Amino acid sequence: MDAGVPLIVDDFNGPKSLVETLTICGWENYIHQGRVTVTDPSPPFATQFVLDAMCPNIDVSAYLDITEFQNPNNPSETCISVVGLESGRGSDNPQTRESVILDACQDYDICPADGLSGTDRAQTGDDSFTCTPGSTVAAAGEFPAGQLEPGLREQPFRWTVTKFICLQYSGGRDQLDFTYKVSTSRTGQFGRNFL
Repeated sequence: MDAGVPLIVDDFNGPKSLVETLTICGWENYIHQGRVTVTDPSPPFATQFVLDAMCPNIDVSAYLDITEFQNPNNPSETCISVVGLESGRGSDNPQTRESVILDACQDYDICPADGLSGTDRAQTGDDSFTCTPGSTVAAAGEFPAGQLEPGLREQPFRWTVTKFICLQYSGGRDQLDFTYKVSTSRTGQFGRNFL
């Protein structure tokens, strides 16, 4: 069983608000963009399928703080805590697995045709820079204008593909226990729905 969990923070300026944190124990593998190997030398097909879709050139460390630790209640079990670090908006949340998988890894680093990657995102801050169209610049790439999800069209890949983590568990489990936390909104105007 695989579960993809996108994590975001909704406010960039001032104190962080709506910071999402996922803590879960008993996983076998976790995969995200930039992590293209796991400890199992012969992972199950589903794991290898997702690994093959990840790009080694994508660094998620500015977007996700991932920490492994020993379960204090069961020392034989490893836990993971994942904290969203960077600003986001609902429109750039991935809605499908295809939204976090690139057709070609090099697209993540190709400057858009207009030479501008990103934009001023109002309450979430300015995340833009200029570059030479078609040149290779880390994290400059954007979703194509024909992207199926309207909120992602011509938006930087870095705003979406870096928010994905896939956790794998062994078969036969009848229950998973995890903690999902969202800090309060700084303004009190925003919230989160989770299911």
